[in-house]
Amino acid sequence: MKNLCSSAYQLVYDIARRNGLYEFAHITLSWSSIVGKIMAERSSIVKLDHSTLFVKTANHAWMQEFVLNKDHILQLFHEKDINFVKDIVFFV
Repeated sequence: MKNLCSSAYQLVYDIARRNGLYEFAHITLSWSSIVGKIMAERSSIVKLDHSTLFVKTANHAWMQEFVLNKDHILQLFHEKDINFVKDIVFFV
Protein backbone atom coordinates (compact mmCIF):
# COMPACT_ATOMS: atom_id res chain seq x y z
CA MET A 1 0.00 0.00 0.00
CA LYS A 2 2.88 2.34 0.80
CA ASN A 3 4.31 1.86 -2.72
CA LEU A 4 0.91 2.62 -4.26
CA CYS A 5 0.60 5.83 -2.25
CA SER A 6 4.16 6.82 -3.12
CA SER A 7 3.49 6.11 -6.80
CA ALA A 8 0.32 8.21 -6.72
CA TYR A 9 2.19 11.14 -5.17
CA GLN A 10 4.95 10.80 -7.77
CA LEU A 11 2.36 10.79 -10.57
CA VAL A 12 0.76 13.97 -9.21
CA TYR A 13 4.16 15.67 -8.94
CA ASP A 14 5.11 14.62 -12.49
CA ILE A 15 1.86 15.94 -13.97
CA ALA A 16 2.12 19.14 -11.95
CA ARG A 17 5.72 19.70 -13.03
CA ARG A 18 4.80 19.34 -16.69
CA ASN A 19 2.02 21.90 -16.28
CA GLY A 20 3.99 24.44 -14.27
CA LEU A 21 2.13 23.65 -11.05
CA TYR A 22 4.81 21.86 -9.06
CA GLU A 23 4.87 24.39 -6.21
CA PHE A 24 1.08 24.38 -5.90
CA ALA A 25 0.98 20.57 -5.86
CA HIS A 26 3.77 20.42 -3.30
CA ILE A 27 1.93 22.82 -0.98
CA THR A 28 -1.38 21.02 -1.44
CA LEU A 29 0.09 17.59 -0.71
CA SER A 30 2.00 18.95 2.32
CA TRP A 31 -0.82 21.08 3.76
CA SER A 32 -2.15 18.50 6.23
CA SER A 33 1.30 17.74 7.63
CA ILE A 34 1.97 21.47 8.05
CA VAL A 35 -1.24 22.66 9.70
CA GLY A 36 -2.53 19.36 11.11
CA LYS A 37 -5.49 17.21 10.16
CA ILE A 38 -8.23 19.30 11.80
CA MET A 39 -7.10 22.64 10.35
CA ALA A 40 -6.53 21.03 6.95
CA GLU A 41 -10.11 19.72 6.98
CA ARG A 42 -11.38 23.24 7.75
CA SER A 43 -9.54 24.85 4.85
CA SER A 44 -8.69 24.52 1.17
CA ILE A 45 -5.84 25.95 -0.83
CA VAL A 46 -7.17 28.06 -3.68
CA LYS A 47 -4.11 29.42 -5.45
CA LEU A 48 -0.48 30.46 -5.25
CA ASP A 49 0.11 33.84 -6.84
CA HIS A 50 3.48 35.64 -6.73
CA SER A 51 4.62 33.82 -3.55
CA THR A 52 1.29 34.52 -1.82
CA LEU A 53 -0.81 31.52 -0.87
CA PHE A 54 -4.60 32.02 -0.81
CA VAL A 55 -6.45 29.72 1.58
CA LYS A 56 -10.22 29.49 1.97
CA THR A 57 -11.43 28.66 5.48
CA ALA A 58 -14.66 27.03 6.65
CA ASN A 59 -15.92 30.10 8.52
CA HIS A 60 -14.82 33.31 10.25
CA ALA A 61 -13.85 31.53 13.47
CA TRP A 62 -11.48 29.24 11.60
CA MET A 63 -10.13 32.16 9.59
CA GLN A 64 -9.23 33.88 12.87
CA GLU A 65 -7.49 30.70 14.08
CA PHE A 66 -5.44 30.56 10.88
CA VAL A 67 -4.58 34.27 11.07
CA LEU A 68 -3.36 33.85 14.65
CA ASN A 69 -1.14 30.94 13.52
CA LYS A 70 0.05 32.53 10.27
CA ASP A 71 3.65 33.17 11.39
CA HIS A 72 3.96 29.64 12.74
CA ILE A 73 2.53 28.17 9.50
CA LEU A 74 5.03 30.19 7.44
CA GLN A 75 7.83 28.94 9.70
CA LEU A 76 6.70 25.33 9.16
CA PHE A 77 6.71 25.89 5.39
CA HIS A 78 10.32 27.05 5.59
CA GLU A 79 11.28 24.11 7.82
CA LYS A 80 9.96 21.80 5.09
CA ASP A 81 12.01 23.72 2.47
CA ILE A 82 8.93 25.28 0.94
CA ASN A 83 10.58 28.67 0.64
CA PHE A 84 8.54 30.01 -2.24
CA VAL A 85 5.60 30.91 0.07
CA LYS A 86 6.27 34.39 1.47
CA ASP A 87 2.75 35.35 2.60
CA ILE A 88 -0.63 33.72 3.22
CA VAL A 89 -4.05 35.30 2.75
CA PHE A 90 -6.94 33.61 4.55
CA PHE A 91 -10.54 34.26 3.55
CA VAL A 92 -14.05 32.84 3.95
